[in-house]
Amino acid sequence: MTIHIFLLLIISALVSRSSVHCSTDIECSFEEDTCTIQKDHGTTARWIRWSGASAGFVDHTYGNNSGFFMSVHGRGTARLLIEVFDSGPKCLTFWYNMFDQTRYDDGSLRIYQQNDSNIYDEPIWKVTGDFGNDWRPIELDLTSSINNKAIIEAKQPTDSSISIDDIVLTDGRCLGIYSEKPNISCTFEYNSCGYKTDPTVDVEWIRQQAEKGAYGDGPDEDHTLGFDYGHYLCVDPDTTPRYTGQRAIVVSPIHNKTADDYCVFFWYYIFRSRGEMFVLLQQSNQTDIMWNFPGDSNYLPALWREGSFQITNTDDTFRLIFEAIRGEYASQGAFCIDDVDIFNGVCEHTTPTPKKQSEVPWQVKNIEDAGCTFEDNDCGYGPYDEKETSWGIKQGYDHTVGENGHYLGIKYEKSGWAYRTPYIYSNSVSNCLKFNYRCLGDICPEGPLHIHIMDQAIGEEALSVDPFSKVYTRGNTGVKQWKQIQIDLPQTNGNFTVIFELVVETMFKFGIDDVTFYNQECSAVKPEPFISTIDCDFEAEKMCGYSQPGTRKEWIRFQGPTPSLGTGPDNDHTLNTREGHYIYVEASEREREGVFFYIRTPMFRHSNGPMCFRFWYHMQGEHTGDLRIQIQGQTWGYFRREDLWSERSSTSGWTLGTIDLDNERTMYDEHVQIQFVAFIAGGHEGDVALDDITLVDNVCNVPKPAITHSHCQFNSHPNKCNYNDYLPNHTWYPWKHQYASWHIGSTTSIGISKGVNSFLYADIEQENKHVAIVSPNFEYGERYCLQFYYIIKQDFSLNIRSSNQSLLTSLTRQMAPSWAKHSLEWEPLKEDEQFAIMFEAKIGHKRNGFVAIDDISIGKGHCPVPEIVDKIDCNFEKDCDLSTNISLANGWQLSNKETYKHTKLPNIDNTYGTPSGHYYFISFRHTQPPTERNFLRTPVVEMTTNKRCLQFYYYMNSNVISSLNVYIDDASIKHFPVDPIWHSIGKKGNRWNRVQVDIGYTKGNYSIVFEPRSGSEHHVDIAIDDVVLLNKTCIKVIEPKWTSTIDCDFESENICGYKDEHTAKFNWTQIKGKTKTINSGPTQDHTYISEEKEGNYMYIETSNPRIPFDAAELSSPLLPTSADSKCLQFWYHMHGKSIGSLEVYRVTPAINEKMLLWSNTGDQGDNWKKAILPLNVKRYFKNGYKELLNHSMKVHFKGIVGYGHEGDIAIDDVKVVIMSCDPPPDTPPVSAIFCDFENGVKRCGFEENTNEDGSGADDSINVLDWTFFNASTIGNQTISKDTNVVLSQSQSSYIFAKASELQTGQRVVLTSSAISAGLHHCLHYSYVSTGDFIIDIYTKSSSGKVGIVFALPRRHQATWRKRSVNLFPQSETFTIVFEGMVGRERTGLMALDDIMVENGKCTTASAGRPEIKKTTVRPEVTESSSQFTAIVCLSVFFAIVMILLVLLSLYHFKFVKQPKGSDNTNTDDRLIQEEITNKYSTSF
Repeated sequence: MTIHIFLLLIISALVSRSSVHCSTDIECSFEEDTCTIQKDHGTTARWIRWSGASAGFVDHTYGNNSGFFMSVHGRGTARLLIEVFDSGPKCLTFWYNMFDQTRYDDGSLRIYQQNDSNIYDEPIWKVTGDFGNDWRPIELDLTSSINNKAIIEAKQPTDSSISIDDIVLTDGRCLGIYSEKPNISCTFEYNSCGYKTDPTVDVEWIRQQAEKGAYGDGPDEDHTLGFDYGHYLCVDPDTTPRYTGQRAIVVSPIHNKTADDYCVFFWYYIFRSRGEMFVLLQQSNQTDIMWNFPGDSNYLPALWREGSFQITNTDDTFRLIFEAIRGEYASQGAFCIDDVDIFNGVCEHTTPTPKKQSEVPWQVKNIEDAGCTFEDNDCGYGPYDEKETSWGIKQGYDHTVGENGHYLGIKYEKSGWAYRTPYIYSNSVSNCLKFNYRCLGDICPEGPLHIHIMDQAIGEEALSVDPFSKVYTRGNTGVKQWKQIQIDLPQTNGNFTVIFELVVETMFKFGIDDVTFYNQECSAVKPEPFISTIDCDFEAEKMCGYSQPGTRKEWIRFQGPTPSLGTGPDNDHTLNTREGHYIYVEASEREREGVFFYIRTPMFRHSNGPMCFRFWYHMQGEHTGDLRIQIQGQTWGYFRREDLWSERSSTSGWTLGTIDLDNERTMYDEHVQIQFVAFIAGGHEGDVALDDITLVDNVCNVPKPAITHSHCQFNSHPNKCNYNDYLPNHTWYPWKHQYASWHIGSTTSIGISKGVNSFLYADIEQENKHVAIVSPNFEYGERYCLQFYYIIKQDFSLNIRSSNQSLLTSLTRQMAPSWAKHSLEWEPLKEDEQFAIMFEAKIGHKRNGFVAIDDISIGKGHCPVPEIVDKIDCNFEKDCDLSTNISLANGWQLSNKETYKHTKLPNIDNTYGTPSGHYYFISFRHTQPPTERNFLRTPVVEMTTNKRCLQFYYYMNSNVISSLNVYIDDASIKHFPVDPIWHSIGKKGNRWNRVQVDIGYTKGNYSIVFEPRSGSEHHVDIAIDDVVLLNKTCIKVIEPKWTSTIDCDFESENICGYKDEHTAKFNWTQIKGKTKTINSGPTQDHTYISEEKEGNYMYIETSNPRIPFDAAELSSPLLPTSADSKCLQFWYHMHGKSIGSLEVYRVTPAINEKMLLWSNTGDQGDNWKKAILPLNVKRYFKNGYKELLNHSMKVHFKGIVGYGHEGDIAIDDVKVVIMSCDPPPDTPPVSAIFCDFENGVKRCGFEENTNEDGSGADDSINVLDWTFFNASTIGNQTISKDTNVVLSQSQSSYIFAKASELQTGQRVVLTSSAISAGLHHCLHYSYVSTGDFIIDIYTKSSSGKVGIVFALPRRHQATWRKRSVNLFPQSETFTIVFEGMVGRERTGLMALDDIMVENGKCTTASAGRPEIKKTTVRPEVTESSSQFTAIVCLSVFFAIVMILLVLLSLYHFKFVKQPKGSDNTNTDDRLIQEEITNKYSTSF
């Protein structure tokens, strides 16, 4: 019996275990079939497998018309059945597509869980309505027992489409990625989002549409879509009877805590109701009022209004409660809500709610403090009769903020009611009272408001005497029109209060707002300055409060070019860069054709006068629609149909639009809102963009008074200096405005900098266009001075014109872009009472370069006299105020070789010895007119009584007769000197030459003038640099001693001027003490290693996130040249099992050379080591002579990360000394090599094309480069057709050569590093060889002996093959050479990879090969493979069960069965065993 139970327990465990591990998760994209998902054939409609090409829309899996999904066919109900094999939590995920052309929410999709019975309970998820032709995800948690089903049921009416795709059923709970749990946010378009009405109160909230019979007082359209078919929630208008005090409550779903603070927005519609509406927050059994509408909307227009409030410091989940209470005249009116939304964070603004009135009556205040806006409280205002309660603070459309503001109001039914201000201190002078009023109702009698003053010194009743002022309302002011009144108050002897008394017998409503007192007469009160609340450049993420009605937010805040070609701006207008922002509508999406898109400014109050609305718009492209501007005032409550402004034509670039807002278009002192409407006509070239919207309180085109002086630095937009774009037609473009730290122009190779200021520029994007800007107007004067800075590069010119288009001057290109100052004096024409200056940039036919201007000063009178200096020290790297007497292209120009590729320019400057260094240069010839002498003049120098030494460097390398003269132009002498103080004639070689000449006593201040001369019709080229005027004679000048500029112990904060190269992956780090990585890096610096002091050093940190072969590169300052040998010394530390490499380079900017001088790899021990190497040796000769490099240079330290985090590398105490040091020894031979070319060729020690072959011939002209294929960075499109096969067979990098790119007889050669002699070696390699390539592999000893290793046969297929070859011991070190040569046919290719040399003989063709890591691709698990896995698992289980049953039967036969004649006492046990056996046999 015991063994029976034991075996049954094993079987039971196996059943349970097999059911768990053999269950098959479902993942079905319907691309091949319906997987294991079954259809219910007993329904009226059917799920069918459908393709996008048939359905007319794309599937979800591939997003194209060829993919498949499941779609309902026919009208009625259709079901899909998904088997759930095992118990426990499951996650069901799928994508659904539901749309209905009729827009009625008849179609539905439901998910059920079914047990063995066919009874369907409530669905665990359902969705109803039209969601548009989009795929939407959903994930659902399922909990089930064995043999459950998940049922997907669709109910599809006519003209509807319901589809699903990509069903996934997995073990465990869902991750919440596609959860559609209830949320407070809801548009009510598709359903009620879990909002539920409270059945215990009087009236229900219902979801409805205007087109389906909305009650007469309800909205004609919803807020989300703005159409009558849109949905919203309303208090049920059909509930009868309707009586005062009825309540309706709707409760939101629970909102899970996601933050501490929330902002809630919603839109409400309350019309013709005198009741109230509240929004309450319910959390932790506590309910708080967050917002309320206190009633009487009887005179408010029928509008959707925004409500908002802040939720702070929430500790738990919460829900919202919307409660409406019907007021007086309950038979009419409507309460509705729409577009409830919630955001994490703080509200940008909230709509105000009523505040408690002040409890301090009859206060005494200073007159400046006695005013009131009634927004926060009643400011101490109160009824004249304390029993009077009809006056009070009302909420509605006020004068202060507009909608939802507060004012002092009264519903007037009889005469005699009055309201008073606080008491005001007497000041014995006349005062001014200003307030705003409005009168509401069908009848508003004239003169109902009397103004009284009660003087405490007199003590008489104020209402018993005649009022000193009566306000005549002149009838109805309009529903929302406020009128302003100013009244001079009489003087009083004591403190006083002002009393507002309504005197009329007719019932009407009256309001007062924004009461203000002034301590002066009204005529002296200045109007308050206008401050625009709608100005926006869209640089802020919240877009200045601009809003878009509805749910589709199609106006996008963007930067840079829009996605569509041929349309949209490249830069914003504010900054004119790709970093600046603007807003736009994308026209390329098909469903947007023929659609209007709206965006609105915030509400603002129109001032009491004309206003100018300005904006910049961009509409460029062949498919441009139109842009319209509309306005709504809260007087009429809707956007007027007629357009204030519209544009339908394509523009070129950003264009200015202006609108005058006067009393004909809006009412003065009214709250208004402006709306932009973009219409997308169709086609992708129709983007519409907006930027820089402003509002000013004046007419748009205000003539500005003429001025006499102006100075503009362009630190902000040019119009801030009253500079305006000159745009007479579309062939003219505005100047661009840009910050100095940015690069300008698509072809500009350098950035131009002028401090931290900004400037104007034009580049080749304004091709074949005029670019012009005009100064403000100046009044006439006999003489004016213009000074400005400019840069002109290549094919641009700059013209300066007066307003009558007369040319004042023209400037042409500079040889190197650098800021230059220009001064100009001129006499304006007398007939010009006013004039302006225009700066015009023009581009030539070559279409390259740019022009920039800055710091423009224009003023009446002469230009300032140049400042007199006492010294000159100029290397021309900045403006030294040198001047020329002509501005032609053949005059003196500031230049350098790097940016101007003139053939005669010096390759380097004298100061730094680099191509980027500047100098003055001139190229001219003898045919130049003699009146145009090319003077280069220094600033004026103060006269001297002592001799001074002039030192400069000059360059003269022309083959024609030329000379350079230097003059002293003494101001005390009336003519220019005839004789120079120094001159030089003839060619001086390709070098800079130093000049020192003494300047003697002068009678007056003087300038130094450089003048070139030519005796030929050919061009003469001369340059000068480093002009210095010393306060001593030249004989006393001592040549400065050469000093190193790169010596550094890295103790200073600026690390001696060393900088990280920006092209490197990461940076070197200055550190003190030990690095943060254990078992790597030094414990202290080298400088103070023998002292207790802790110093600094530089190191690279190789731990996360660094990866192998990441590099950091540290660059030294520029080291000046000298004629002596220099030696570089430094200390380095390389300790750790994952040490990579340290490399030292010499960088010579003058010849654009970067040479590796020294390198070391791997662990070098836990101590500082010294490295010494020659720095300025160009090359060595066999006779021992060495050629030195005569250029300035830098030193680069490059640290390379190894395989692991224990690889910190450090350097310290860098020094350059003048001495000779031996060249570094040759690289020692190695006994093993491995290269997989993942990091290039030279990283493995291989050399390409060494110009050596077996014959020893030097035919470098026939040796070409290999092509390196890097799989991680090069895509298939860069590889030719005949190498695609190779690419498809290898996921890693390799080198290859194509015969089509070579000539017959040309070769590609690859040479290994030196290999040790006297040992057996095994060579392994992988190769591809096809077509006409002849490939030889041979060895070459150190003495030049050649030994053939192998000649590879040509193959017809581009297939990777592997080979291993024995290399016998050689008496000398040797290299291995791989050489490929192209035959006559020039077809095929050759590729090499995974080259390895091992120490020892080859055992097999692949013996000893290391594992080559290749990219692997996980095979796709198809439905058939997963089903096969399940079948195999179940088969194994059945086999185990059958074996156990056999064992059980044998046991029964041997030990249990009774012999014949026995009494068979164990019959019951046997029957039980047979019953169990039969049961399990049947079940399996």
